Parts: sequence; C-alpha cells; structure tokens
Amino acid sequence: MNAETAYVRSGIECGGDGHEGASSFEDKYYFRDFYKEWGHRRTGCAGCPVHCMENYRVPGIGGTVISCELYPQLSAELRNDDMLNWFEQVRLCQQMGIDNTSMAMTIQWLMELHELGVLDASLTDGIPIEFGSSQAIDYLMRATVGRTGFGDVVAGGMKATAEYLDARVPLERRGGRSTYHHAMQVNNNPMYGINPRVKSMALSYSIGRRSDCIQDLNMQEFDVITAPIYPDWSEADRKAAVEHDYVVSAAQTGIEDAADPAVWQGNAKVVSDMGVTTGVPDMVGTCKWHTPWLFMDIKPKQYAKALTAGLGRPVTEDDLTAASLRLRNVERALECKLGRRRENDTVPEKEFGKPVSHGLWKGKLGIERDELEGMKDMYYDLRGWDPKTGIPFKETLTEFGLDDIAQDLDALGILPERAAAAAADPAGDEPRGEAGQTEELVTD
Repeated sequence: MNAETAYVRSGIECGGDGHEGASSFEDKYYFRDFYKEWGHRRTGCAGCPVHCMENYRVPGIGGTVISCELYPQLSAELRNDDMLNWFEQVRLCQQMGIDNTSMAMTIQWLMELHELGVLDASLTDGIPIEFGSSQAIDYLMRATVGRTGFGDVVAGGMKATAEYLDARVPLERRGGRSTYHHAMQVNNNPMYGINPRVKSMALSYSIGRRSDCIQDLNMQEFDVITAPIYPDWSEADRKAAVEHDYVVSAAQTGIEDAADPAVWQGNAKVVSDMGVTTGVPDMVGTCKWHTPWLFMDIKPKQYAKALTAGLGRPVTEDDLTAASLRLRNVERALECKLGRRRENDTVPEKEFGKPVSHGLWKGKLGIERDELEGMKDMYYDLRGWDPKTGIPFKETLTEFGLDDIAQDLDALGILPERAAAAAADPAGDEPRGEAGQTEELVTD
C-alpha cells in the first residue's frame, strides 16, 4: 500500500487522461486507513514468506485479497473516492475472472470521452459515464461482465468499442479524430496504471510482451521518482535510496546519471536486463516479486543453485539467462509472425510531449518520440533484433537453437539477416519504420 500511495502522489500513477489538473488529487486515497478498518491480516501465496497481499472482510460485501495495482486503478484512476464501491468492484473482478487493469483503463477511457463531450448517456443506456461516479462504474462493470446493453460492446475490447462509437458520434464532435485516439492502450491492450510519461515506462510498454503485464522495468528510475514522497520514510532514508539507485544504474549502464528520469540513454540496457531477470521466475514457477524487479535479491545464480539441488544435475546461471533470452525470442518471433513490427512498438500518439499532470512531478518528465525511437534502437541491438523491422535476426534465432522458428519466418519472407541488414545500411542511418498508431478506424 505504501508503494501505491507513493506512485499516486508522485504523479506517475493515475496521471493519464482525465487527471489533467485534477485538484487535490494527490491528497486522497488513504488505502492504509481502509486496511485499518477492514483488514483482517497480511497474506501471500502458499509457502511464500513475503506476504505481499492484504486479506479483507467487509460486512455486507464479503472478503477478498488485494495487493499492488488493485488499489489505485478502480479508485484513483477513475477519481472514485467511494472506497466501499472500489472494494466491491475489485472483488467482482476477481469473482468473475475479469482483469482489473483492463477493466479500469477501459472505464477511464470512456469517462475521458464523456468529459470531452464525445460520449453522452444516449449511448450508454442512459447512464452518464462521469469521472468519480460510482453508479457509472458499477453499471459498466456489471453490463460488461453480463454483456448487456452497451456493456456487450465494451466486452469486445477498446478497438471494437471505438469502431462502434465512431460510427455513431459525428466526426466534428470527436474533434476530427477517432475515439480510439484517447484510449490508453498498446496494440489494443489496455495499459497499466503507470503512465508512459516516465521514459523507461514508455520503452517497457512499447517492447513488452503485454502492455498490461509489465515485466521489463527500470526500477531504479521508479525509485528516484517515488522515494522522495514515500510514506513513513525519513528524509535520510529517502536520500539514501536515491543515492543508491544512481550508483546501481551507473554500474549497470556505464552512464553516471542513468537513473536521472530526464536521461533516456541508459534505459535500454536496464529494461533489457530486467526482462531477462523476470523471465527466469516465469520459467521456474516462482514469483518475480522476489527478484530485483521489486528490490529483492533473488537472482539467476540463486535459482540455478536451487534447481541443481532439486533436479540432481548441474544448472548454471548462464543456463537460465540463455533460457530467458530464448523464451523472449520465441515470443517475439510469434508476435512478428502475427504482424508485429517496429512501428507497433510505441505508446499512444497523444502521450508524446506531455509532462506529468499532478503530484510531486507535476509539469516534469515526459517522453518525446525521438527519445523513444533512440531507446528502441539500443534495445533491438541488445536483443539481436533487426532495427528496421523489430524482427529477430536469423543469427539470433540460430544462436539460441531456434532454427525451426527461423525457417518458419523465412518461409513467410520476413526473416532478416544481420549481414544483409548491415550491407543495406552500412552507416546505420537508414530511416526506420515510422512509429505511430492509426487513429481513424472508420471512414466518415
């Protein structure tokens, strides 16, 4: 809960659409007070000593377990300070098997459209989708889960919903754009609650497996941003944390100020390394929260030692690192086979050039297009992917024993070769594919 409070108050959480200049925003949402009243005890997965979740029981609603992003997304992200409503909606998501992040960010998008005058109650079964309205949240949640009325449209996802709205809302009322322009999404996946105005976050969203399941993060940059407002920490503790992050980032990247949120050059290295780190627990069946992803110290060498003991055969740190890299190349090759390219590795167009809108970092940070493209160039180089297309090079796939996948991509005519790419662009300055997402989904 402390982390979520710091993220919201710093401005990097819940700082996207609908919160531009929201008054006294950072002074609300005291989740710890809710826990003091209704919390039962802390808990965790079976056998885990960390206990990163809170167990609640609220009279008249029931009980459930909550942690991390379940706190701010159906509350602060929607300006919903009705905490009982928030708890009920989180519990409903869990009961119905609905992803909390996707639901919250979809509702946030619709509330933003209402605030802009694009979406009125005539399209939403007579219910105005206003920010902070517990009625609107409850209606959208239940209608979407039950696939009734407008909820049946929303259940089809953001793009399908935008097509539906664009066909019914005049172009002039939409400001000459598709309603999809305002959606916080990457490749039609609703984004996580942390906004892409943090440079490393923009890269993580762009190159990640899924936009709503962030894996590859620069946690040092996050800490530099949030530590100065972290609840219950002394000023000395906050200062020590920031200084430590600068030291760690400099050692990892060779760039002295790599942890500075205004600097983008070190992010590709940190994000790539973190992707390798979190890929290991995904494979061995443990939790990435125990790794440097959340400032804990279980690394591939510890996993290797445990696997060696459990399997009765040697497993090395290099084995696990190679397996994590191989895993991501398999995923990326499949993504590219289905059409993903460099131009798809981006964030919503409207997010470029925007600073954080509230909290400690209000008016600061932000991501520019050339910064994101520069980070992508560096990331693709580290990963062995073609900088022009974003497809893994033949040599990279072969290195990890993925010859069959290379043959598959070659048969489709999309397999790049490092030597051919270098010959075609010896100076490394051939124009890349232009990033950006199509805004107009229908022709008016």
